[in-house]
Amino acid sequence: MNNEQSKIYLTIDQKRVEAKDGMTILQIAQANRIDIPTYCVVKDLTPAGACRVCLVSVTFPNGSQRLVTACDTLAIDGMRVRTDTEEVLNSRRQAAEMLLSISPDTPSLQRLAATYGISQPSYRTQSLQKGCIQCGACVQACREKSAGVLQFRGNGENRVVTTANGSHASACDSCDICIKYCPTGAVTQSLGLGIGDQVKAKKAGRVSARSRSRLFFLSLFILLILMSGFGIQIQGFPNQLFSLMDPLQGSVVLVSGHPEAINYLPALAILILTILFGRFWCGWICPTGTVLQSFGPNGRRIKSQRLRNLKQIFFVLILLLAAMGSLAFFWTDPIALLTRPFAALFAYSGEKDFASFDWIGIVVLFVPFLIALALNGIEKGFWCRYLCPLGGMLGLFSKFSPFKRKVERESCIECGICAQNCPVGAINPTDGFSSDPAECIQCTECAARCPKYVIRFHGEKIFKSHEFDPDRRELLGIGGAAAAAAAIFAGMNSVNSQPATAETLLPPGAVRDAANDGIKPFLSLCTRCGQCIAACPQKIIKPSLGKGDWTAALTPIVDLSANFCRPDCNRCGQVCPSGAIPQFTVTQKQQAKIGVARVDPSQCIRCYRCVSACPYQAFEQMADLQTGQIFPHVETEKCNGCGLCLTVCPAREAGAIKIFPLQKG
Repeated sequence: MNNEQSKIYLTIDQKRVEAKDGMTILQIAQANRIDIPTYCVVKDLTPAGACRVCLVSVTFPNGSQRLVTACDTLAIDGMRVRTDTEEVLNSRRQAAEMLLSISPDTPSLQRLAATYGISQPSYRTQSLQKGCIQCGACVQACREKSAGVLQFRGNGENRVVTTANGSHASACDSCDICIKYCPTGAVTQSLGLGIGDQVKAKKAGRVSARSRSRLFFLSLFILLILMSGFGIQIQGFPNQLFSLMDPLQGSVVLVSGHPEAINYLPALAILILTILFGRFWCGWICPTGTVLQSFGPNGRRIKSQRLRNLKQIFFVLILLLAAMGSLAFFWTDPIALLTRPFAALFAYSGEKDFASFDWIGIVVLFVPFLIALALNGIEKGFWCRYLCPLGGMLGLFSKFSPFKRKVERESCIECGICAQNCPVGAINPTDGFSSDPAECIQCTECAARCPKYVIRFHGEKIFKSHEFDPDRRELLGIGGAAAAAAAIFAGMNSVNSQPATAETLLPPGAVRDAANDGIKPFLSLCTRCGQCIAACPQKIIKPSLGKGDWTAALTPIVDLSANFCRPDCNRCGQVCPSGAIPQFTVTQKQQAKIGVARVDPSQCIRCYRCVSACPYQAFEQMADLQTGQIFPHVETEKCNGCGLCLTVCPAREAGAIKIFPLQKG
């Protein structure tokens, strides 16, 4: 009997519906899937009908008829409701235009007005608190869920949301409940009450901390490069620290099976931290990322965001090539990308003979970075978004991080500020402003700029699908494309590599196989980082142009045309992170060979300067068996190939002495 009495019956758009006594018209309509638009309604606050978007026409049981707000009007048994009359639609249109006139820049109001064919309001309503539509949601939230310090004051155009004394209330320091309920974000932007200032300061502090972190690591990177260039070494603190922190470099050295992989423990630490906290390296540490994200348009300008999968392809390709013994594409590594321009400054600084200036060497060291920098004209951090193989690697690991960006959808006003300001365009404006953890660099810019502070970085499901995740077909395509490319490049390498070995001098002690056969073992370890080029005080280590073997491009080679390798120098081995140039002491320098010198008796003028100049005493005087004349002769075992003999030989141009690379036989 009580249940029968609690039921009521009414008609909505000529449809008879059953409801419980005490329900509002809006609640009943929603339960029966009848659309009534709303704007200021919040499910856990008492409805106030302030926005007047939910107007309906009601005929009461006594025959009276009027427009009412559906959100706060209780249903009565026998009531007849119309939601689609011309009068109702016109009234809603007027309400929507009024709201848009108060806050024309609010996207949610723009979308609401657009449903009634309004793109711009025909008038502009003056408001003392910009963006505040006087809905009262903040006042209600404060009264019903907090200390009740917010209230309305004044009438008409002078009506404002304020406190009893019109200034900041101390209760607001520990409470930000009202922020959640404001439909336009005006609570934090225009009320002038300091609401949310502490939250804002905290989030801004994180952004500032990130800026300081990026500046610190970029400064440290430059300092270490300068230390390498000037021969300064701090015991226990490697100048190649950033290379050793690079997980991509560490992974390829590990794949090669070289014992130097143990030096990459810092890179392992970065991987572990990435699994815990996401792709923070790119947003907080990477010096290349700091430079490449320093200018250019935020957000997204390229339509096909699937291009982001290119960096995963590059990552897989580099690993496959490393497994096959080649690092032909490792010049794309971000640390190497930024190191090489500094190496060029050291390698070519001080040269005054512009006629013989090695412009090509300058170009090959500078151009990859300059191209990456120029791509910022399309989108900020273009290289980081689409091409960086280290970013692709870290993105895959960050998928497993529980520390992810999350948007409180029920409070988001969809203003788009976060997507517009994301430095890597990781936020999807068409899917609730969500983001893929593989793309998010944990910069927290979005959280600091959000007027509602509804963006959090905290624990979430470890692995779930996102916008940029490749499907099964794309995964097979990525793996297949990378494998095919690796096979093609490996085939080209095997065909073209031999001509290069006949002319190539490698840095002192460069890794070779047991028979000293060619440069392939060196190519399988050299990460093209440019550290040795920057560190060489004699400027004899230069980038290879890949003549005869394109896979050797950008690897360091020795050029003895203008100088020699000092017997008391071991800088290149000290800074090489991968072990392609092993560490050696000055006393071990004779065994850290570059090549071997040979004397052509037909061109030698028998001045014997090479004999007295050789620091390794590799020259001796020997009689020619046919002529009986005495000529300098090189003892192969003693010769280091340093090239000092070349610098003192008067007949050098005629070819009296030449340095040949180490080869079997």
